[in-house]
Amino acid sequence: MRRTLGLVAFLVTALVVGAGCAKGPSANKSGEPAKTGPEKKPTDASPQAINLGPGDTTAYTIDSPRRPLWTLRWESARLTGVDQKQVIGEVTPASGEILRVNEPSIPFSAERGRGDQVQKHLDLVGNVKLSSQSPKATLFCQSLRYDASAKIVIAKGNVRVESVSGTLSTDQELWATPDLRIVGTKDEFLQSRSGLP
Repeated sequence: MRRTLGLVAFLVTALVVGAGCAKGPSANKSGEPAKTGPEKKPTDASPQAINLGPGDTTAYTIDSPRRPLWTLRWESARLTGVDQKQVIGEVTPASGEILRVNEPSIPFSAERGRGDQVQKHLDLVGNVKLSSQSPKATLFCQSLRYDASAKIVIAKGNVRVESVSGTLSTDQELWATPDLRIVGTKDEFLQSRSGLP
């Protein structure tokens, strides 16, 4: 059974609510509260975590009108509640698509993935593969960050781009559009992109 965004939202809520629950002192046989000794000051609570089996989710923009950013699928996932505002989820293996309005989606895969819907970042690590259909090109690397707000892919570690035009390989960090139409170092990319409408 595939897990949906509703289930993930429920589990995140359970993490946040569960983190604030605690058992109070029990009563002794006479019905009086048990003595607990001097009051202890709270220490930093360790993060609460939930492990999930196979599933998928789609991240959306928070602002209106909402639009889909990416779909992420996994075989196992671990959600960790750091505090009431931040939940971190890491999935293994990661696969899915970068979603674009009125354009083909861009499939990806990696050993691990992490999505941050608030920051609009998708991080992929380990044998990352991103494939564009138009133009036909594939990017391979060891780690990738997709910034959905800026529509930029940042690839690091043994970066290779294969297309009908040829193959580009480098150990440098490369920046690209998700469809791999523009690929280059940060400076080259920003200069090329500034000329686009």
